[in-house]
Amino acid sequence: MPFNKKSLNLRSMLEQRKEQGLIAVLNRIGVEAVNWARQNGNYTDRTSNLRNSVDYAIFKDGKLYFDHGNLTSEQVSYITNEIEKVNGYTLIVYAGMYYGIYVEARGYTVLSGALEASETSKLLVEALGNAVRRYS
Repeated sequence: MPFNKKSLNLRSMLEQRKEQGLIAVLNRIGVEAVNWARQNGNYTDRTSNLRNSVDYAIFKDGKLYFDHGNLTSEQVSYITNEIEKVNGYTLIVYAGMYYGIYVEARGYTVLSGALEASETSKLLVEALGNAVRRYS
């Protein structure tokens, strides 16, 4: 089938829709992960700073695409340096307080398990696994 202007527009529209769908799925996974982490963190949060700093961001091709929280430019630079060679989308769930990693290191749950607990993430992993098995 020869390409004409209409078929190119259709291809462009389909690519746009695919991207919008992927962003919607990543947003949903991010929200589910953040909610799980905030509800299941087993540490004493005297000031609520750590629990309230848990949020997520989406990066596209190593650059910030969407930040649901309030990443500082220093945090964005750090993440960008870590994932700069990644093509496509990356979902980052983070604790905005610097001491979150130390709380995790002491055996408490801050973020651990948040992505795995997301029902949407589980469905996505299952669907991708089925697609790989089907088409390999």
